[in-house]
Amino acid sequence: MKKFAFFSTLVLTAIFASATPPNTPVLDGRPIEYDATDLRAVFGAEPAWTTVTVSNLFVTWDATNLYIGYQAWLQSDKLVVIIDADPDAAPPTGATTTTNWIGNDDDFPGYIKFNEFGWTDTQGHFGLDYMLASEGTYNNILRVLYDGTSFVNTNDIVALFDAPNGNTRTGGTLDMACERNSSPCPHQGLEAQIPWSVFYGAEGRFGTVEPGEIVPRGATIRLLAGVHNNIPNDIYSCPDTLPRQTGDVWADGYLTNPEYVDVIIDSDNDGIPDMLTGDVNAPYIQNASGAVGASTVYVAFNEPVTPATVANTANWSVGGAVPNAATPQGASGVLLELPAPIATGDMLSIRATGVEVAAGNSRVTDFCLFPASAGITQSVQVTFQVNTNSGMGISKKHAAPTAFFVNGGALPLEWNYPPSQNTPLTPIPGSNGWVQATVTFPPGSPPSCTINTARSLAAPTPSRPSASPASTTRRASSPSTTTAPP
Repeated sequence: MKKFAFFSTLVLTAIFASATPPNTPVLDGRPIEYDATDLRAVFGAEPAWTTVTVSNLFVTWDATNLYIGYQAWLQSDKLVVIIDADPDAAPPTGATTTTNWIGNDDDFPGYIKFNEFGWTDTQGHFGLDYMLASEGTYNNILRVLYDGTSFVNTNDIVALFDAPNGNTRTGGTLDMACERNSSPCPHQGLEAQIPWSVFYGAEGRFGTVEPGEIVPRGATIRLLAGVHNNIPNDIYSCPDTLPRQTGDVWADGYLTNPEYVDVIIDSDNDGIPDMLTGDVNAPYIQNASGAVGASTVYVAFNEPVTPATVANTANWSVGGAVPNAATPQGASGVLLELPAPIATGDMLSIRATGVEVAAGNSRVTDFCLFPASAGITQSVQVTFQVNTNSGMGISKKHAAPTAFFVNGGALPLEWNYPPSQNTPLTPIPGSNGWVQATVTFPPGSPPSCTINTARSLAAPTPSRPSASPASTTRRASSPSTTTAPP
């Protein structure tokens, strides 16, 4: 059993040389998918402002992208992550302050005038090369090209990403999302995906990437995450940052020479980002559904988990109570029977501890469930049947359909069930090309839900396919609904 402690005490100025596990982030502004090896800084103290709680900073990557997750709860204000792409470079690159973003022409674009941050470094510890900034609606990934403290202008800052996409990723290779709402759920913040080719592709400014390599040899990045007030011409920032400051570095809304956190990308100096091999990532709760008045909650993990650890009620807590029973549902789901019916639509905290994948990896994973106002009181099984002989585009170049999607193929789905992205189709013996699959909707599912199915061909499968002429639409309304071939 390999357990991952999700929260840990960090030496704030230490360099972390761990490589990424294969948990690829889902960019929705909810930083819930990261493992302990991705955790780079923890705040772990009482917040200075009652309207702001910063929690965790995550950095991970794969061979293509750098991923940054910043967990923070805000009533207002704006999240900021500043990045030094080549710390201690000689000659140095990057800005040493953002206070000179104030007082600019009102015609300057919003990605400049809304992102001034109360930060200055005069000791040569940090050169600002990139900034991530999000207020929950607008998201920015900025490349900073000016050095020192010169007056900033539009030639000095390049908006690589500037979109009002909120918590919905755009789907581009360079992407970002932020979640900010008034609920008590702490799973809020920003997430960004930056291709290595973009991050180190500024004409060699941050180091040379040799042919056949991905990053500059020995690549390291330096980071600081904070909060500012999102008001043009006012650089006042919050004293709480990630990493948490141990010295007296904040006064009058300014951070002066704060501490940072370093992350080594290429510890073996081969120009390839360090990456762990094998199954090293721990499962996390990806989705859950339940309804007021129901005594069950359906929970789905991001990957298959072992039935014995899922069925152990000691591994579960729902609203602080241990469930009466935990019944595995497929490879990655579980149906939890609660001691009492869900009383309100208020947030219900779900925690799993010790649920493992086949490799034995586990972690503490939390999820915020907001129960639906009502739901079905018993399980509903719906069998879908599709004829593969016509209208499916089958030819020598196109394989027969092998699976179908319910409410699209991307998570979270419109009404949070089923959490699996596709369901295999099984041939019906003796029929003329008919295949079928059965979906079980657990208690608590919405009482009326349209199920849109679309074919899934053998290769490749789109992430959110559109309905085809052979799609079948059925409305779940009884304990057992089956469509039969004609």
